This record gives sequence, structure tokens and C-alpha cells, in this order.
Amino acid sequence: MSCDRCRDLDLEWLIRSPGELEKAIRVVRANLADRTIFEVPSLSPFSLMPFEELNDDGPWPDVVVHRFRCSTCHVEFELFAETYHGSGGSWSPVRPD
Repeated sequence: MSCDRCRDLDLEWLIRSPGELEKAIRVVRANLADRTIFEVPSLSPFSLMPFEELNDDGPWPDVVVHRFRCSTCHVEFELFAETYHGSGGSWSPVRPD
């Protein structure tokens, strides 16, 4: 369950175009800057660079996978996009199984 600080991020947002990925990256970057969230290590083998090294407008790696955690309530979020084939991705909260 999210808190007041990360409530606006607690949704699943499908990424279907490069423009939507750009927007997601900018939103994440703004929330990192104001310390709403911070990056946590991803367990994905595709997470090859820290988020801060990702360009806002590309070029991007073939797969973008980054995890973040709310600095207040510790809810985790994931940004995922498959950019090589352009099949899309999403921003979503990570729900425990």
C-alpha cells in the first residue's frame, strides 16, 4: 500500500511508444530528484546500468529494467521496456506474491 508521498506513482502505466518511455523516464527522474523514490538494485540480468546513466530521449539499451523504492513507505516500483523490437513495457508497483 502506498503512502501520500508516492500515491501518484502507485499505478500501472503501459508504455507503448518511445514518447511514452521518454515521459516515464522524466517522471522517474523528477521523483528521484525530490527524493520521493530511490533506485534499488534490480535482480534482472538486463539491468546493465544505473538509471542516472539512462538518456531521457535515447538511445536506450535493448531492454530497460530499473527498480525503485519509496523513501517513506518502501513500496517498490519497476520501470520495464523492451526497446529493441518496440514491444513496449510498463511502469508498475511491485506487489508481493
